[in-house]
Amino acid sequence: MGVCISGRDDDFAPIVLLTRDDSDSQLIAKEFLSDVKIVHSIRNMHGLSGTYGGYPVSIQGLGIGGVSASIYVEELAREFAPKYFIKLDGCIALRKEVGLSDFVFAQTAHTTSKINRYRYGGKVFPAAAHFPLLNAYYEQALQKRIRPHVGAVVSIDTRAEMPLAFEFAKRGALSLDLEMSQVLTVASLYGISAVGILRAFKHAVTGEALTENDMQTQYLELVHFVLEGLHLLPK
Repeated sequence: MGVCISGRDDDFAPIVLLTRDDSDSQLIAKEFLSDVKIVHSIRNMHGLSGTYGGYPVSIQGLGIGGVSASIYVEELAREFAPKYFIKLDGCIALRKEVGLSDFVFAQTAHTTSKINRYRYGGKVFPAAAHFPLLNAYYEQALQKRIRPHVGAVVSIDTRAEMPLAFEFAKRGALSLDLEMSQVLTVASLYGISAVGILRAFKHAVTGEALTENDMQTQYLELVHFVLEGLHLLPK
């Protein structure tokens, strides 16, 4: 049993959806999954399992930021050995060409955090998505006439590091997602296929933002897109 997650070996499905907000985890379970069970509710950050279209699916909230995300995904990986991590969240656009409501597929994640330097003896680890998984969702997006932005996102630790995020954006980074670096890092460490499927809800350049109602509507569309692609997952 971990510090933040508990359950039996088979309580979590091979496919785990990750989101920073526990209310989003519960919303996904309520709106999309059948036969839902609560695996745990430690720290009010629920782990939930159910099915979608016959596929076993679990959901786990991560909290905000790399430190919290690292703890949750490492406990999931070590204790339950899932096959897939799919992070689905709203993100903050960092470049003008990324518009509000646009899909952003995280191919890799820059970070200002020193977590990976501690983990890898001072060396830089380039956290990257699993290409077959990323490509499966990219092909599905094109079939649905969605043109996602595919590339790097940025994970920072504090608001004071926003100037650094913009420096990464000058070099092509698309959006801000605070947890993505650790999700991809831990997945690589444990041989788990992982990707981030995001949608721009706020814009750091223009200052625009969706309304709360629009965020929820478009988040549910994002979740539906991910769940409809489960049959495409590499075996």
